[in-house]
Amino acid sequence: MRGLIVLALLLQTATAHVRLTYQGYPIRNAAAPKASGGFSISGPCGGVTGYGKNGITNVKPGAKMDLHYVYNGQHKSPANKLSVAYVCGKQGPDDELRKPEALLEDGPTVNASESLRSGYWLNFTVPPAKKGTNGDFCTISVLDQRGWGGCIDVRIGDNLPPPPVITDALQGISLSQKHQVTEEHCDKTSPDCCCLGGTLEIKHQTGTASGNFEAYFNGTCEIKDAVDGRDRPVATTRFVTLMQGSDLSFPGLTTTTTKIASESIEITVFKDKVLLANVDAEPRLCGLNIGTEAKPPSVAKSPSAVAKPTAVAKPTAVTKPTAVAKPTAVAKPTAAVNDGDADDDLNGAFAATASVWTVLLLAAAALK
Repeated sequence: MRGLIVLALLLQTATAHVRLTYQGYPIRNAAAPKASGGFSISGPCGGVTGYGKNGITNVKPGAKMDLHYVYNGQHKSPANKLSVAYVCGKQGPDDELRKPEALLEDGPTVNASESLRSGYWLNFTVPPAKKGTNGDFCTISVLDQRGWGGCIDVRIGDNLPPPPVITDALQGISLSQKHQVTEEHCDKTSPDCCCLGGTLEIKHQTGTASGNFEAYFNGTCEIKDAVDGRDRPVATTRFVTLMQGSDLSFPGLTTTTTKIASESIEITVFKDKVLLANVDAEPRLCGLNIGTEAKPPSVAKSPSAVAKPTAVAKPTAVTKPTAVAKPTAVAKPTAAVNDGDADDDLNGAFAATASVWTVLLLAAAALK
């Protein structure tokens, strides 16, 4: 019995998800440079190995830095402990960040046993660049004891050029879009969560700093009622106002949290992409990841429909050697050989005639 309990706890822990929230530094596994990272259990950088995917931050050694690490609930464990690690000189260094020597010397160690969805702050001093790297290709990660976390890509140095000035990121941009919500958009970032279905629409006037989220969820998902404990379908309509916020370089619209079926949901919208993250203490609804990058099944149907080698190339129907070349019908060697020598033909004829006369003479003699 104890073994089953331990196994159940391990299975639940394996579905834990964590992320970094945006604090002025682009997060590698975020959907946009100014967005919070996605919930993940895929290593120190949240499953994204491409260095500088969302940008690189210039930082000075000795500067103060604050990073914010968040759980999505239901993952309490006395073993939860957060640390800061960093490496330089390598792109996509997930394996390097897991090593004990990558841990920041005199860096913070935070007890995260309560798995707070409000998160944990890690305050530290930017270390000097690793020797021999010139401060290039540096990555700083906040990760737990299992190596799960998020990271930011930085360049460490004293006299680095300032970052480029970004104007209003939504200037001339419309985020309006409509989507049919299906299971393929389900972002299963919580244990045993339920996938929403239905329709949603983003209404946004080009270049403006606000828009509207309108959604109808059709009841395909059922969760236990918080009052009577009965399974009830999530059939609801939601209208939410989204804002760009004071940071005009943010290329999307968002809302802190809203309620869907009593669950706390964070909505973020970018061009051709909608993200719903469940930040509730005990998530029952799955998140959503909707957009052009979130529909691999429909894209993957094309190869089997396009390439039909057996239907295109029919070698047996195109090349019929037996029907084209009929050597036995063209060349009749047995009929042609008798024409090779005229003398042989005459001798054969005389021999046949003599035989006939011999038969006739013998017949006449017999009649006498």
